Formats: sequence, structure tokens, C-alpha cells
Amino acid sequence: ARLLESPMKHVNRKTEPRSPRQWITPQQRDQLLAVVRKQKSRCPHYELLATAAYTGMRWQELAQLDIEDLDFKRLEIHVRPKFEVTEPGKAHYSVRWTPKSERFRVIPMARDLVPILEGYVASRAGPVFLTQDRVRYVTQVNHRLVRG
Repeated sequence: ARLLESPMKHVNRKTEPRSPRQWITPQQRDQLLAVVRKQKSRCPHYELLATAAYTGMRWQELAQLDIEDLDFKRLEIHVRPKFEVTEPGKAHYSVRWTPKSERFRVIPMARDLVPILEGYVASRAGPVFLTQDRVRYVTQVNHRLVRG
């Protein structure tokens, strides 16, 4: 038996008020990045943290970012679903990752971020951010990156 309408349709539900979102100020961002840059030997993720601080990108978006997603001429970062070949030599693809919004979106790249990323990705292809083992971050298990 299938319901024709939701039993909750006429129930008044209380909603919790959302707390206002808080962002760090440009001064706080600059202080944070200055500390991370000084501690590069203890925290080798300066470029990743700088990208997060300048763009507000989600962790999964950062982990799935490929160098081809960076447009230094237009100052844009493209967040898009990622596909992988399931059968080499054939047109068979599977979705490797989809953004939370499930849509392509463009994030402006701050001018201060350009030299940080250009130097970091120079002369290579593939993922933008790599672990110390030189592999792509896995989105589910790397929340420890920031928490230490």
C-alpha cells in the first residue's frame, strides 16, 4: 500500500533557528597563513589551506581538484563531477565523485592565490593536492589533516 500524501503534511513542526554563518576576516586569514607558512616543516599543507582560506571550498572539492580545473588566465577554479574510465579503450565511464551541489560551478580565484598555486602545480598534471606519499587525498578519511 502506497501513501498518497505525507502524514506530516498538516503537522506544524518547530524549526530551530539557524545561527548566523561566521567567516574569518581577511586579517585572520593572513595571520593563519603566515603561521602555517612558518611551520611548513610541521604542516606541509600550506597550499591546500591557502586555497581553502581564499575560496571557502569544501574539503571534498579540494581533495578532488585537478590541475585542469585551475584557470589562471580567467582567475577561476572549476568544481565539476569527476569521471573515470571503467573499461580502457571503450567509452565506459563511472562517476568517481560529484560535488555536493551536483552541478558544475565556478569559484573566483583571488589574485593572491595565483602565485601560491602556480608554483605548487608547475610542470605536473593530475590532482592539485597530494598527500606526502604523492597520491590524491581520499575525501572520507582525511579530516585529520586539519585537526592534527
